[in-house]
Amino acid sequence: MPAVHETAYPRLKEAVTPTDLAEVYTPTGKEIALAIDTSPRREARLGFLILLKTFQRLGYFVQIADVPAGIVTHIGATSGLTDAADDLAGYDDTTYR
Repeated sequence: MPAVHETAYPRLKEAVTPTDLAEVYTPTGKEIALAIDTSPRREARLGFLILLKTFQRLGYFVQIADVPAGIVTHIGATSGLTDAADDLAGYDDTTYR
């Protein structure tokens, strides 16, 4: 059986370039508005945006715990939810997901 890195499935890179962060992982105003309308709590909004942006990149959902810290920090900073990143530790086990 081939290893994950030998398959055609896209995956998240640990070292994300500033260009990728800006072009791929920066939420738009409409996406932020959708997160606000969808999620009542700040950490749920951030989790929603992380799942949205990673799904757009990969085509499948990942666990928040598997998303590199650079991506989480960037999405939090560009969406005004930097302080919510500390509360994502148990997000994968919540009903928000």
